[in-house]
Amino acid sequence: MVDAMKPPGKASPWFTQLTESGQQHVVICLPYAGMGSAVFGGWSALHFDAADLFAAQLPGRDGRLKEAPIDNIEELVDQLADAVIEGPFADRPLTLLGCSFGGLIAFELARRLRAQGRDIEQLIVAACRPPNALGVTEPVASLPDEEMVNKLRYWYGAIPKEIAENPAMLELVLPAIRADMRVYETHVYREEQPLQCPITAIGGADDRIVKLNELNGWRKETTGKFTCRQFAGDHFFMKSHPAPVLRLMQQRLRSH
Repeated sequence: MVDAMKPPGKASPWFTQLTESGQQHVVICLPYAGMGSAVFGGWSALHFDAADLFAAQLPGRDGRLKEAPIDNIEELVDQLADAVIEGPFADRPLTLLGCSFGGLIAFELARRLRAQGRDIEQLIVAACRPPNALGVTEPVASLPDEEMVNKLRYWYGAIPKEIAENPAMLELVLPAIRADMRVYETHVYREEQPLQCPITAIGGADDRIVKLNELNGWRKETTGKFTCRQFAGDHFFMKSHPAPVLRLMQQRLRSH
């Protein structure tokens, strides 16, 4: 295993390597809104060996706290696509895994890479509604800090108490949270040809936000194999119960 904070071969601020498998296949993991690569930090101990795992490091978090977070999905996906194509993954089979907000980014990134001639092998989306039905009923990105924090904690169980009640910590994390929520809330779905790669949509059985029927809505986005599965846990099951998810990923990558 490699150190969770060690950058990949061609040093890139956009990615940090979590595991080293000896395989050619690469999985890029995109986190929940406002979060960083630490969401996947414990994965290096779970003996995943079907691919090298990398976590995306978006501006405004991880080692990029001094950078302004990006609140426009076109700009974010453009920069991520450039980082993939120009980085250490150019000639390696690539799977994208996105959690909630990260699922939306992974989907749009897959489309952008396709437009640039770089098809991915698989798309895995977790705790994420399909992109044509995000269902934003009450935007929060423009609310005052305290009101936004309270709503996100009530709806999602996001922002732990120790951070919500620590002004210094909140000052560090709120810009990224606000930017990501603005990306999510202003996303406009565009009709395009479905992806040809398989899509796996997964969720938590106790997720109050994304239900099983909504996960099944991802079926229309692929002409390849579609799989839908629920696991124990809530909206943040990828963080609290990663082992079963990684086993499923192992199976999908090896069968593919």
